[in-house]
Amino acid sequence: MSRAELPPAPEPPSRPRIPATTAGNRRPPATVTVTDHAAAAAYLMKRARTAALAVLDIRPTGRPVGVITQADIDRAAADGKDLNEVRIHELMAVTSGAPHGHPPV
Repeated sequence: MSRAELPPAPEPPSRPRIPATTAGNRRPPATVTVTDHAAAAAYLMKRARTAALAVLDIRPTGRPVGVITQADIDRAAADGKDLNEVRIHELMAVTSGAPHGHPPV
């Protein structure tokens, strides 16, 4: 059979295009609370392959109150702090304008 005699290739079945945000292939952002240990944040950053985590309030609203970064964790470790003892609110970069190291009111 020559190439000219071959039947055309069948069309692939059409699938609906699903946007990436609803396709289920994105993980929700990793978060921690202000009272979690810095070691927990370091573990989550490694697992989530990210350099920052959103920090949530411990109240039932769970509103975002700041960010903890890998640099914050590294700085604490370099200062000799025990990451299993220090709490995130002592390290995080606060987005609400509160002084560094102090949780917002």
